Amino acid sequence: GAETPTGELPGGLGEAQEGADAGQAGDESEDTAVLESFNVGSLVGPSDGDNFALFDLNRKLPTAMPENVALAPMSPSSALASLAERPPECAALRVAGRRFESIEKLQSDVVEMMLEHEPGTHLRFENDEDAAKELIAFHPDCDRLLEDLVAVKVDCSPIDDNTRCLWVIKFDGHEEDVSLRACLEGLRSWLQLQPERPSVAGYLSTSQRLGLGRWARSLRETTFERAQWLEQASRDANK
Repeated sequence: GAETPTGELPGGLGEAQEGADAGQAGDESEDTAVLESFNVGSLVGPSDGDNFALFDLNRKLPTAMPENVALAPMSPSSALASLAERPPECAALRVAGRRFESIEKLQSDVVEMMLEHEPGTHLRFENDEDAAKELIAFHPDCDRLLEDLVAVKVDCSPIDDNTRCLWVIKFDGHEEDVSLRACLEGLRSWLQLQPERPSVAGYLSTSQRLGLGRWARSLRETTFERAQWLEQASRDANK
C-alpha cells in the first residue's frame, strides 16, 4: 500500500485525533475547574456526638487556619447565643489520641489500665504513658512531678497495699506516687474554667451567678485572674 508521509495521519484519522485532543483538552479544563473550586470559609465540623465540646488535650499548637479565612471577635450577643446552643450533657474529650465520651469514661479506662498492670510494672505502651502524663499535667504539683520524668509505673499505694496508683520515676531514680483523683479534679476545673460554688439550700444569689453587665465570671475572667486562682488552688491542695 501507499506509505503515509512522515508527520501526517492516514485519511480520517486526523479528524478523529483532533476530536480526541479537543475532548482531552475539555476534560483537563473540567478537572482544573474542579480542582480549583473551593468554598471560602468552609470548615470541617466535628463528628457526630462531639457537639461543640471535643477538647484535645494533646494539641500543643493552634490549629492551622485555611486560606481566605479570617477570624473576628464575636459580638456579646453572638457569644452568649453560641454558649446557649451548646448541649449541657456533652462532655467529649480526647486524650493521647483516644476519644472519650466524658471524664467518667476516661476515669474508667485509666482505672482498667491500672488493674491490667501488675504492681511495679512500667507503662510500656506509648498511648498509656502519654495518657498518664497528660493527666499528671493537671495535678496541682504537675511542674514538680513532670520535671526530669523518665517513666511512669503502676504500683501499690503507700497507704494501702490493695490500692494501685500511678508512680512517677525521675532521672535520679526518685519515685513518687500520684493521686489520680487530684489529676481528674484538676482536669474538671480546667474544663469548667472555675470551680463549682456550693449553693445554700439549692439557691445561688444573682451576684454570684452574674457579674457586672450580666456577664458570668467565667466569661469575664482574665488570664491573670485565672493564674491567681490556679496558684491558690495549688496552695490549698498542699495544705
